[in-house]
Amino acid sequence: MKRKLPFVALCLCVSACGQQAQRPTRPPRPGVAGPGIQRSMSSITPVAVFPIEGTPDWQVITEDSVWVTNGPKNTIHRLDTKTNKVVRAIQVGKRPCSGLASGFGSIWVPNCGDNTLSRVDIKTNRVVATLPLGPANNEGGIATNADSVWMLTDKKGILSRIDPATNTVSAEIDVPSGSFSCVLGEDNAVWVSST
Repeated sequence: MKRKLPFVALCLCVSACGQQAQRPTRPPRPGVAGPGIQRSMSSITPVAVFPIEGTPDWQVITEDSVWVTNGPKNTIHRLDTKTNKVVRAIQVGKRPCSGLASGFGSIWVPNCGDNTLSRVDIKTNRVVATLPLGPANNEGGIATNADSVWMLTDKKGILSRIDPATNTVSAEIDVPSGSFSCVLGEDNAVWVSST
């Protein structure tokens, strides 16, 4: 038995050494690198710059505006896409966070600082309702579909369905804990991601 052991070790070494030599080639790196397609960030210049103090963050686009949250200022800003000007700064709840959504003639703003959801009327640029619902996480998301507003409202796994006609929760759906973001998909489906 003692004579067979060194022979087996030698065979294993030869086998392992042979595997290193046969390493497969790596696929090409993803992305487009053709001339005239890929541009350096330093070559891109902005069309407009909006002077907003604070920390602009989450955005949503409507027909004629871009809406941007500003957590330290407790505001959202309405930016006019035709004039490239700030139309209005609207006070919402404390520390808007976790996304923005547009639907039902409103902008829906989750607020992490006071665990509320602000509803801003697009026509008047005013908060028309403040719901006692906070987002499950400051890096989550909110969505609207044909008849509801959807937001994850508890880290333990609660997706809240909000009725925009009454500004109240019409259903709470159990989802996996650690679910923070939802988006609207095809056929009015709401997709939820979890960590």
